[in-house]
Amino acid sequence: MDSLREALNEIRQEVNRMMTENDKLTHENNKLEAEANRVKDMENRLNGILSSQRKDVAAFVSKVKENQAVLDEIKGCMKAQVSQDIVTVLMNADRDEDCIIDPEEVKGLLFRLRAFDGLDVNEEHFRSLLEKKGNSISAVVGLVTDLLDDEPNDDTVFTVDPKRMARHA
Repeated sequence: MDSLREALNEIRQEVNRMMTENDKLTHENNKLEAEANRVKDMENRLNGILSSQRKDVAAFVSKVKENQAVLDEIKGCMKAQVSQDIVTVLMNADRDEDCIIDPEEVKGLLFRLRAFDGLDVNEEHFRSLLEKKGNSISAVVGLVTDLLDDEPNDDTVFTVDPKRMARHA
């Protein structure tokens, strides 16, 4: 009889626990329904605004995507311009025109590179890679081509922040 009573009590506890969980799930479901209704209302208001301008959401989204493509192209052009400017600075830094950035020329080169708005130079990594690659100008030009990659990698020395670029805009 005791074991039956214990089993019944365990079942009641489990039912109570499940009821509590059910209440929590019901509450969460109600919150999600309210949020879904809020999003639907927002979509309807946006559609109303756009339809009053004789446009629909699809056309609006299309224009946003088109704008992003233009911005990406501008960003690429800015990176290319910065790359070209870096190569120019690099060539000017080679005072003796031997296509080698000598140790005394590295300091001036880094000084000029720090002057670029929106360009960050990992100087320690730059010096290390430059020395490792024999201080040749072609090695530095190779580092500049990494600038055009969207994703930095282990050899990335130069990074561009378009928001900080004043001179190259």
